[in-house]
Amino acid sequence: MPSRARAASCVALAALMAPATVVVGWSPSVRLASAAAQRRRNVASAASRRVTPTAAYDHEVDVAVVGGGPAGYAMAALMSSAHGASVALVDPNPEGCWPNNYGEWREEWQRLSERLGMPELMDCVTREWEITDTFFGGSFGAPWDERTRLNRAYVQVDRQALKELLSNKIATSGRCEVISAKLNAKLVASNIFDNGIVHDSVGSTLTLSTGATVRAKVVLDATGFESKLVAREAKEVSGNWEELEPGYQIAYGFACELEDGLGPYDANAMTLFDYRTDHFDEGEPRVNQHTTNTTTHHSHHHSPREHCQSYRLPCNRHLPLDPAHRRAGSTLLADAENRPTFVYVMPQGEQANGRQKAFFEETSLVGRGERRLGFAECKKRLDLRLKHLGVKVVPGTIEEEEFCYIPMGGALPDLTQRVVAVGGAAATVHPSTGYQLCRMLASSTDIAAALSQELAAPSFSPDCAAAAAYRSIWSPSLRLQRDFQVYGGEFLMAQPVEKLRGFFSAFFKLDTILWGGFLAGWPGLPGNEYHDEWNKRLSFALKLFAYMPNEVRLAMMTYAVSYSAEMGPGLLRSFVTPLFGTGPAPYVPTAGSGMARVYTTGDMEAKLEAAKMLAAAPTPGSLPSPQVQESTEKEEALV
Repeated sequence: MPSRARAASCVALAALMAPATVVVGWSPSVRLASAAAQRRRNVASAASRRVTPTAAYDHEVDVAVVGGGPAGYAMAALMSSAHGASVALVDPNPEGCWPNNYGEWREEWQRLSERLGMPELMDCVTREWEITDTFFGGSFGAPWDERTRLNRAYVQVDRQALKELLSNKIATSGRCEVISAKLNAKLVASNIFDNGIVHDSVGSTLTLSTGATVRAKVVLDATGFESKLVAREAKEVSGNWEELEPGYQIAYGFACELEDGLGPYDANAMTLFDYRTDHFDEGEPRVNQHTTNTTTHHSHHHSPREHCQSYRLPCNRHLPLDPAHRRAGSTLLADAENRPTFVYVMPQGEQANGRQKAFFEETSLVGRGERRLGFAECKKRLDLRLKHLGVKVVPGTIEEEEFCYIPMGGALPDLTQRVVAVGGAAATVHPSTGYQLCRMLASSTDIAAALSQELAAPSFSPDCAAAAAYRSIWSPSLRLQRDFQVYGGEFLMAQPVEKLRGFFSAFFKLDTILWGGFLAGWPGLPGNEYHDEWNKRLSFALKLFAYMPNEVRLAMMTYAVSYSAEMGPGLLRSFVTPLFGTGPAPYVPTAGSGMARVYTTGDMEAKLEAAKMLAAAPTPGSLPSPQVQESTEKEEALV
């Protein structure tokens, strides 16, 4: 686009941008590049375009990335190594480890290695399973021990290897400095911060906790969903009638060695869901040797779904419930049915001592308010489940205790602001499932390409650059797709366990490319081409509806009506777009309209609970998430 046309296209947006200030969130490790050589290159390349070089800066770069989690390192690696931009990555803890376990579909991980131009990504895998199991027995006539087997491979990401890979890309680029510091700033008005960053017409100046200054043309926020740096768009922008509150995925898990194997779980399969609740049953538990009914879904990408094949596999016995658990069963069972959790099992193979090792995690898919479970409740349910299944943990072998806290759904970032949100800050977490790593990595390539093009423009504008980056990830079509996913998360959050088992049993009867595409739900990932237009989403919904039990169909229709009555036509717009349009026109704030809220607190009760549990009984390899760590520091500061 000619430079004059580009400038004209940004006039309205630039008028909204006022001088401002910014903050840095959590992040991990990397080798420091040569600061002196980097500054000389940056000063020479930027001098001709910088209008107000009023002072010398410690670091002058094209892009400043704030936050040292996977999103921050991915963006720094792409911008410096793939696009040749000069980058400053601000990370409070460069030598730290990333705390979360990541499990992904192998097909998605392979696609990402190609999309990112990083074949080494396939080496960042701890373990692979060729098959994936699920358990939805106990509802709609399905026996408790029925297993649904999915012929789709799953991988456990080696998070340390991933960090090392991205760190090496950054170091070898010669164009990225990793700065060990914090950026203590909070958004207080549109594009204005209380401290730490100031915007002007050609860039931004960041002042770090060490006193060092960073001059950047573009600032990226990779500090997570509960960022202090970006505002969320108001409901008028999204077209919702009410504010869209985030939900929270809460999970407690650990790795351990086992005395007598994995019970009903196949050591050669990843167990994605076990939604059974028979470990709360007040009746006589099963104590005899039994077999597990297994249904295998042979779905293929481009062929009709083949008939399911059933067969029986031997399985370990269930042990009796403890009498105390049986007496309390009615209360525990009622809560488990109303606020369901499932267990997620990653077998780790046989150890040198001959014992099996596995990672178990009891998970509340998504909750909010009274439907949000705590970590202690998840831990109690996991203990009950394992005891009932005869899975015995070897004392003293528990490690990598995990307190998983994932905000889901909620509002998108305000797309008119100067700071560009990436990863969790940009709300790339799947609103229905909590999947995040693959979606974040897939989105990073589009953001990097958009920013690279803007940085190369003859008349660079930071406002135009931010707008282009936001357009690359939250286009109107992708917003409609997200509206559909948001409804999915809200529906699942409201359902009792019986209907969840019926829903997921129907969901996995679809062709793999259809259910896999919904779980991915992002451009460039496998199967998304079956969900990226309104008519495809409508077709998907009708096919899923056909497999559902009648009770689940009724629940979904009823909830769709009540959700639309409360939130507006967003759901209907997402799959019958010709009738309801694509949504409101681009939002232009008016005087006195106020700033949309900034997510800075999240579910404080859940984070403090996790911090206290970690402090009470620390286990080897257990690390708090950045949100949990920050909440602990805030609590200590108040004492």
